[in-house]
Amino acid sequence: MHKNDDKKGLGRGFAVSVLLGTAIGFLLTFIVFAIFASVVASGKISEDLMRHITVGASFVGALIGAVVAVKRHRAKIITVGLTVGALMFLLTFVGALFSGGPGGRLTPSLLVAFIAGGIIGGLVNLKRKKHKHAS
Repeated sequence: MHKNDDKKGLGRGFAVSVLLGTAIGFLLTFIVFAIFASVVASGKISEDLMRHITVGASFVGALIGAVVAVKRHRAKIITVGLTVGALMFLLTFVGALFSGGPGGRLTPSLLVAFIAGGIIGGLVNLKRKKHKHAS
């Protein structure tokens, strides 16, 4: 009974894992976005690519965030990954609504990027069961 109680502790909870994965995903998204923004500002990449860069950075952030959350929770792999992606999209969408900026054109692309990144991040952690062969 003691063994089961350890697994249900606060450190391995679903919500804690999802929030940690979301935070790490956002941090990575902002880092990738800042790197590419500086490259665009230096003139090495056209400013027209910023929409694609935003979607790509969102995908990478959701992917890594989902991988971290799933490795931490180790159960409900697809649900954890999908939740990380959905939460990242929801927070981005709410932030865009309150900022008053024109974020409506990117909304469908960001939704797909966050959700796909979250699901693929969960699927990365799937392990095939190793079958023991009798000799």
